[in-house]
Amino acid sequence: MQAQSGFPYGTRDPITCQPYTANSMTQAMAAKLFQCFNEQVTGSYVYLITDLSLQLGGPRKALSSDSYRDLDPNAMIYPIRGSFTRYQCGKVFNIDASHTNVGTNCTAYPQPKAEGTCYRTTFGDWQCKMFDRVTDSTSATMHVPPPK
Repeated sequence: MQAQSGFPYGTRDPITCQPYTANSMTQAMAAKLFQCFNEQVTGSYVYLITDLSLQLGGPRKALSSDSYRDLDPNAMIYPIRGSFTRYQCGKVFNIDASHTNVGTNCTAYPQPKAEGTCYRTTFGDWQCKMFDRVTDSTSATMHVPPPK
């Protein structure tokens, strides 16, 4: 991730991931991996995670129903659950008083009941993914300032 990549959006830079290849997962590492894999600049938007609360469950063996394409079938899978807010922010513009989005260029998507997993890939690194399957886009708050 380039330094100052959040600048055009009036935000902080997305957190970057460092490879994590240990054999087991910790709660702190799960939170860090979840956040860094979900923060990015894509197209004309930056996506950021705030207010993250994450719990790590006990490990279990991979099942045939686990559908991660890059899952190491011999590694353990850790369930995770928690809550967070995902921000999608467009680029800031300030043409004149009636054509500006400064302080209103983001949409906040609350995810109060997210669930997912952390799993090891066939490359030996870890992925942590969770989604709130109940909350939909109608709970989003548009035209909000970027997260601090």
